[in-house]
Amino acid sequence: MSGNVAGHLACSTASATCGYAWVTPRPPGGLVAPISGLVGGKPVQLAVVFYGAISVGATYPAGNPAPEQQNPALYGVTFDGDGHWVAEAANSSITVTGDDSAGATGKVSATLLLEFGQPSSPGKIHVSGTWGCVKPPGF
Repeated sequence: MSGNVAGHLACSTASATCGYAWVTPRPPGGLVAPISGLVGGKPVQLAVVFYGAISVGATYPAGNPAPEQQNPALYGVTFDGDGHWVAEAANSSITVTGDDSAGATGKVSATLLLEFGQPSSPGKIHVSGTWGCVKPPGF
């Protein structure tokens, strides 16, 4: 991570278990990889969100996936812990490197903008690296 929150996202505070991007209407679908960790000793969560279908090897533009937005992105990245940050669509992408019944993996490169909150250092955050989550039984 670089920008106003610099450092390494480390010491996961919980295992990254894949979740559904939506649960209503039924059936549930999509995928969320919630990556919990610590930055400078402060708990944070980076979420990689897929509302659309995913394919191994594909790279998707990432934006603000919030469903309450007028035009929510089908693929997105959010960061919570010191304010709520969302991916800037012009400078963000998610790549899928693996997706099977056991889990999903990939890479992320995203510039995040503050959407709301009072962080200690407003501005932009850049996050890049790999992500992954384990799919629970029946996912």
